[in-house]
Amino acid sequence: MTTHTVASRSTHSLLQVEGIGIDEESLAFLGEVGERTSLRHAVQLLTPAMMLARTNGRDAISKGDLEVGALPRCLQGWGRG
Repeated sequence: MTTHTVASRSTHSLLQVEGIGIDEESLAFLGEVGERTSLRHAVQLLTPAMMLARTNGRDAISKGDLEVGALPRCLQGWGRG
């Protein structure tokens, strides 16, 4: 099992327990972050991303919340064309 798969599954399980919504694209993105950095780093991105989502009137995290609100500028742009 790859780090990406473990990160995605672990993150999805945590989000279900916490009652936080996330789409598949965002979950895959967190898996990439976990693979490139660490699972801890990927999980730490969830709080600021959830705050951004709620600030924007949503109950679920989007990939944009993760990219724009939580990633360091040097990592922004991952997963784009």
